[in-house]
Amino acid sequence: MRVSLRWLRRWLPELDANVDDICNALVGLGIDVESRNFIGIPQQFLVVGRVVSFDQHPLAERLRICLVDAGEAQPRQIVCGATNFHAGDHVPVALPGCIMPDGANIQATDFRGVRSDGMLCSGRELGLSNDHDGLLILRATAVGKPLHMLFSNFGDTILDLEITANRGDCMSHLGIARELAARFDLPIAAEYEECAASGTTENSLLRQLSLESGDCHQFIAWAIRGVKIEKSPDWLRKDLESIGLRSVNNVVDITNWILWDSGQPLHAFDAGKIHGRRLHIRRAFPGEKIIALNHRTYALDEETMVIADDERALVIAGVMGSVDAEVDDQSVDIVIESATFNSQSIQRAARKLGIHSDASQRFARGTDPLGAFPAARLAVSMITELCGGVADPEPVVACAFNKAFESPQISLNGDFVREKFGMPVPDDAIEHALKRLHFNVRHTEGQWSVLVPSFRAADVTAPVDLVEEFIRFYGVEKLGCRPVRMEAVARDDDGSFCLQRSAAELLTALGFCECYNYSTRSGNEMEKLSTGEQVRGLALQNPLNQDQSHLRFSLLPGLLETLNHNLRNGNVPIKLFEIGRIWDVTLDGDKCAYEALAISWVQLGESARPGWDIYPSPNFYSMKAIGEKIATLAGIAPKNSQFFLTEAPLWQGGHCSQFGILPKFPYIFHCGLLDVRRVADVGISKFVWAGEWLILPEFFNHITPSVGFRHFSTFPSVTRDLSVIADDSMPAETIRIAVGKCIQKSLPAAVRLADLWIFDIYKGNGISDAKKSVGLRFGLERADRTIGEEEIQNIFSEIITRVAQTKNLSVRAG
Repeated sequence: MRVSLRWLRRWLPELDANVDDICNALVGLGIDVESRNFIGIPQQFLVVGRVVSFDQHPLAERLRICLVDAGEAQPRQIVCGATNFHAGDHVPVALPGCIMPDGANIQATDFRGVRSDGMLCSGRELGLSNDHDGLLILRATAVGKPLHMLFSNFGDTILDLEITANRGDCMSHLGIARELAARFDLPIAAEYEECAASGTTENSLLRQLSLESGDCHQFIAWAIRGVKIEKSPDWLRKDLESIGLRSVNNVVDITNWILWDSGQPLHAFDAGKIHGRRLHIRRAFPGEKIIALNHRTYALDEETMVIADDERALVIAGVMGSVDAEVDDQSVDIVIESATFNSQSIQRAARKLGIHSDASQRFARGTDPLGAFPAARLAVSMITELCGGVADPEPVVACAFNKAFESPQISLNGDFVREKFGMPVPDDAIEHALKRLHFNVRHTEGQWSVLVPSFRAADVTAPVDLVEEFIRFYGVEKLGCRPVRMEAVARDDDGSFCLQRSAAELLTALGFCECYNYSTRSGNEMEKLSTGEQVRGLALQNPLNQDQSHLRFSLLPGLLETLNHNLRNGNVPIKLFEIGRIWDVTLDGDKCAYEALAISWVQLGESARPGWDIYPSPNFYSMKAIGEKIATLAGIAPKNSQFFLTEAPLWQGGHCSQFGILPKFPYIFHCGLLDVRRVADVGISKFVWAGEWLILPEFFNHITPSVGFRHFSTFPSVTRDLSVIADDSMPAETIRIAVGKCIQKSLPAAVRLADLWIFDIYKGNGISDAKKSVGLRFGLERADRTIGEEEIQNIFSEIITRVAQTKNLSVRAG
């Protein structure tokens, strides 16, 4: 939140602390100062000068060469284009090094061969007026005096403060003034007087006020006739512009000024646009729409509160008004609205609609429950004074509760404060701190009865809150320093963490770059890429915006977007990976969303840029090899199981393989070519190869990912080839696994299978059309010696016998 120190001093007329002291005080009270910026007349290298003499520039009719006394040992020579001055006049002089309000950096320079050592300034160049016809002529004063001392009222410092969510009372200049008044022990200028009002005026611009929602606690509507809409006075515009607001017109500017001054949002209606002369505070109708002041159309639902007339909604309550009843240049009669709302209701509406206005920020954090009427009365007073018009003597008021607001009362004792604070502190210091922070403290039976002011009622509700208030005033720097002792607990690292770390190291070593994408995706993307069950089951009830309305079911869509972004920026080729959480709803018919760890990677389907260091293009087998390496890191042995072709979302049919299946196994792996059409929809015209592991959390409850070491044999292995006949439709991996089982069963205890792979697939002469020949090579080894020829022959015969007895397999002769 932006705060003007000039504005702030109206609440604290006795505040004479400098900017550094003010910032330090705010930080000590728990309000961080993110930045501070001085606006106005520069405070360095800008002084009062006196024109000693001047002559015509020999080469320019419109320029004069002036000798100017700037309070230095020798006069300065400055070239000037103005003509409205005489010798002896006092004028502003910007010396070299001065940064002007428009950002210009003044330096010594040459004008047509004549050196100019500074600049003489006009009122507009200093930001003091719009006059640029000549120099600003000053009253006679000390030469060399800093100019900002003559115009102290024109300078201002803007503080950008970080207000925590629980301090809605600090979202205004009055709230910050209260904090500084407590720190510097200063009085605050008289706040708005409070009074109660009810009833209506005859022939009022409003016939009725109907309060139909319990989330509106109080609603005040005050009518004013004959208002003249025009430009705001200079002081009002400068106040708003100093904190970054744009001036609209005098009525709207007054409502904005009061919001930033006192923290109470207001809204101004054009009374002539209120149909039926009635206002209804109600829930929106199903399908009701409103065109807000930002000229965007919003569809409302029954949970959103609106302020409506007899025909349509005019305001999203506590969030933003609409163009249907805004005050414009043709407005004559207006209605000022001031209200208090349930903070959670406004917060939900603003988040659901994606609107974060100044009003919704304050209502969502909680406004002063007793601040609505004083703010409304101040607005009416300012409008009638600055805009003309005649106000109704009384407003129309509606309250949701018959009982008037009562400030919370909390019991507190010194021992409780000292226990929480952790060090001795006298009762007087505690009582003094609470009183300075605007709490009403009374002694009752050995303890304090603390009455919380209305503007802190939403935040301070328990004794521990009062302890916090005391500590931030007393100062955390007064706490003693003690060494921190932390007992270390030895335990194994979490299996999920170990796998993520190992997988990231592996993929990085393979040349992949890691990505971090949002865990939420857009509804449009979900409808294109996923099933209807996923669209419904993964939708968020209160999404932050329309582009983040669903939980992601895969990491691949985000990686494709990142890949496309890099392609558009000329980064080719690209290898990307991401490790994160995904959610789905299709586990064994269970419609509840489940969570899984995902390890995903993509690679563009082309080789590196032209050059001597040509690398092979990626393919199915390179993606599968990466997946197998990650499986090894996880303690999974995919070579002993079966990869099979599958049809899966995001993947190209006939070019994708799957290993594992949920929920039979707590993991599933896909690799292959991503769907060409879906890739093209993203904007990528090339093939993209990818792999993705999904591992359920329960997997890590039973298996700790580890890579074990198996002692290798120092003796050479013996290799043999074996050709088998199988149905053409049988996957080669299925054949390899079946033969591997036959080999394992045929081996003596001392012999082990070193490797088994497919080296040839043949179809043609000698093989029927429905069959194929698959050539396999395997190696056998012993740890104690080399396998003898007779021993290997016996083993090989046993293998052939077992393969021949296997269903759908036969040994190819020859």
